[in-house]
Amino acid sequence: MLERGPSGADSCQPWLDIDLTEYTLTRSRSSILHPCLQKLLPTLTTERVLDVGCGPGHLISLLPTPPNLYVGFDLARPQLTHARHAALNIHSEFIQADCRSLPLAERPIFDLIIASCLLNCLPNRRDLHHTCEALYRRLRPGGHLLAVVPHPEFDQYVLTGGAYSESGAAYTAIVNLGSGQLRFPNYHWTKRDLMSAMRTERVALNTLEPTADGEPPPYLVIVGAQ
Repeated sequence: MLERGPSGADSCQPWLDIDLTEYTLTRSRSSILHPCLQKLLPTLTTERVLDVGCGPGHLISLLPTPPNLYVGFDLARPQLTHARHAALNIHSEFIQADCRSLPLAERPIFDLIIASCLLNCLPNRRDLHHTCEALYRRLRPGGHLLAVVPHPEFDQYVLTGGAYSESGAAYTAIVNLGSGQLRFPNYHWTKRDLMSAMRTERVALNTLEPTADGEPPPYLVIVGAQ
């Protein structure tokens, strides 16, 4: 569910202590997204993986082989607790941090960096480009940055009157939980904005197929190379 939201609001705070594991796993098993990642990931080198916005670690099970190193960042402490259990049999590390200031300087370079439903949470163009540039600096030559975002054209379709067609416009996403609703700001970045920040024209999934009630919106999956 989406509605108009305050411009410039920070989207980090609502995620700090909430446990969204059931919701996140539902998203990961979407009939639209899951088959795309299962087909795409075996074509990429996944020996050392950085997962920014890792949630409960559901993408670990989609990797074609166990990585030699898996590092996950997320804002939500409960999500990281679940992720540690998902990675018990691999060399892994999980850290609570904001994607805009990740402590990466002392860490190795990676073969694959995943940013799933992350770029749409960045509130301005500077943060969008700065975050992508920071992630590219941690990729080995030939490595890949894989971003999953709610399809920006879906934003325009759902939000009445195309009010959010301009780049960076804020809207409120609403997650329905058993205990109530979580509201948090998202930001409308066009396909051109996202591909420019990621320095790529490679799109692995570009679908506006309708989804059932309660399912996440259609996805755009973009792959960039170092």
